Amino acid sequence: AVVSTQSTGKSWISNQPEGRVGDFIDNRMVLGGVEVEVVNAVSGEALTTVLSETTGDSAVTSSRTAAKSWSEPGFHRSKVLYSITREVQKQSKLLALTESISTGVHIRETKEAVTSLVQALYHYTGVTQSGTPLGVVSLVLPSIDTLSTIAKYAVPALAAGNSIILQPSHPLPALLFAQLCAGAGVPSGVVNVVCNRDHVSLAVDGVFGVGEMLPGDLCSPIVRFSMPRKSSMVVFAVSDVDSAAQTCLDKAFAGYGKTPASISRVLVQQPVYDRFCKILRERLPRLVVGSPLDGCVDVGCTPDETEVQQLEGLIADNGHLEKIVSERKGSAMPCTAVYGVQP
Repeated sequence: AVVSTQSTGKSWISNQPEGRVGDFIDNRMVLGGVEVEVVNAVSGEALTTVLSETTGDSAVTSSRTAAKSWSEPGFHRSKVLYSITREVQKQSKLLALTESISTGVHIRETKEAVTSLVQALYHYTGVTQSGTPLGVVSLVLPSIDTLSTIAKYAVPALAAGNSIILQPSHPLPALLFAQLCAGAGVPSGVVNVVCNRDHVSLAVDGVFGVGEMLPGDLCSPIVRFSMPRKSSMVVFAVSDVDSAAQTCLDKAFAGYGKTPASISRVLVQQPVYDRFCKILRERLPRLVVGSPLDGCVDVGCTPDETEVQQLEGLIADNGHLEKIVSERKGSAMPCTAVYGVQP
């Protein structure tokens, strides 16, 4: 099953013009001169190379032109959004697949992200008259949760009458979404994708460190930052410790532990600390890390070997602390809990 689903993703790429993928501008693939490599999280090998533009000038020009007619009042946006919803539903498996093989997030979770995208589209189909269009909205998408971020920001921006430029960390899910929009009847230039990230954007969603990488003199008239840190958890002595420990395991490694909802710190009151750690020692080693397309795996894996080495280095630097490590398949980074840390 894993092999067949990978072949489906490769077939989608080979079916593009010239068998290559690039930026998506004016409802078509545009091959540029900047190479952006896409690594297959399942095999660790290069899946394809996206040929992006050196600059995003043509995408900006296209989006500005399209925004004039797209922002006009009327019910035309509702009809188009409903058509997008139907297209996303038809290609839900392929959307989930492209995100899984690009990011390493288990396909069980990416299917849930597609469901959230469909729900957002259905909701905003009915409220297209309530928003105030701003013009062109550019979104720098995080390395995890591409589809969820599109549902959270891009869909309401479209419903309000804005044209959008997506700048993804992992191009394939965003490119497929833009292609589905074009097939649903979205006017040319309303949804553009630029895979080269060296551009100033209007909205940023990602972990806190992303903000430190952005220039301080952003020239955009409207800038929105959404850079949440990782989540924390507090377990009090009066808590249901068994349920708290299971919730910790379920949430700590969601999205391979890289989403803002993933729990990275747990504070436990002393009366129940030993019991909490005992439950983690019993249950965490049973988690299996491996291919995001393997139904027998609990947690997906990162395609970035450098990131794995960094994580292993951090754990090695704290070798004096006690650790719980999960089972893993292949070279994937195992789920790890370090305890005995003082706040």
